[in-house]
Amino acid sequence: IKGTYLLLENKSDYSRKVHTKNSLEKEGFTLESIESQSKWPISRITIKTGLPVDFLIITYGGMLSLAIASLKIIFSELELSGEIIIPTNISSISNYLLQDIAKTNAKQIIFLQESTDYADYMRTLHSKLIEHFPTLISNKKFTFVNSKSSIIPCSESGEEEILPSINDIITSIDYQS
Repeated sequence: IKGTYLLLENKSDYSRKVHTKNSLEKEGFTLESIESQSKWPISRITIKTGLPVDFLIITYGGMLSLAIASLKIIFSELELSGEIIIPTNISSISNYLLQDIAKTNAKQIIFLQESTDYADYMRTLHSKLIEHFPTLISNKKFTFVNSKSSIIPCSESGEEEILPSINDIITSIDYQS
C-alpha cells in the first residue's frame, strides 16, 4: 500500500450485525452503487415504500446502523420516505457524490455523523454542495445531526449520552417539507 490512508474504527458496530445486500432487501430496502469505479465506492440505501423520497441522510461509519433503523421508524410512524447515501472516502469529496446529492428530489438533506459540529467532513461537503449548486439553498432544507460538543468517551453509557441517536434523527425531520 502506498500513500496516506485513514483507518476508521467503528466501535459502535463491533456488536452489531453487518448488513448485506440480501439482508437489506429482506428488510425492505434497496442497495445500489452511485459510483463503483473507484477504490472508494459510494452507495445508496432506499426504503421500498413506493412514495417519493422526502428526506436524504448522508452518513458513514458507525452512524449507518442508526440511519437504517431511523428510515424504518420514520416511515412507519410518520409515513415519510427516505434514503441514505454512504460515501466511503471522507478524505476528499467526489464529484459523483456532489452531483448525486444535488439531483435528489428530497426536500431535506440530513448530514449525520459521530463527529462534533465544526471543522468536519459534513460541513465541508455542505459547503462544496452550495459552491457547486448554489440554487440548492433555496429549495432544500439542510440539517446537521452531530455528537454533542464533547470528547467522545470510550464507554457505552458515555457514547449513548454524547453520540447522535435515532431520536435525534427523527426530531431533525421537517414534517412540513
